[in-house]
Amino acid sequence: MTDDTAPNAEHMRLLADLRGLGRTFEKFPDTVTTAFVRGRRPIGSLPDKFTPVTEPAGRFSAQAEYGE
Repeated sequence: MTDDTAPNAEHMRLLADLRGLGRTFEKFPDTVTTAFVRGRRPIGSLPDKFTPVTEPAGRFSAQAEYGE
């Protein structure tokens, strides 16, 4: 992996072990490293006029409709 943001081998081994991918990392280190690097990238930028809530909720009641 030639990407400057790629973690070093020891760091990748630790991350893979924490995620339960230790055996997979030992067999396919480049594939697992590429997947981790791609997973850390943002999906895309948000629109300029993005609001957290794009549409109001259709209905909302703080009281439960059905008995609990």
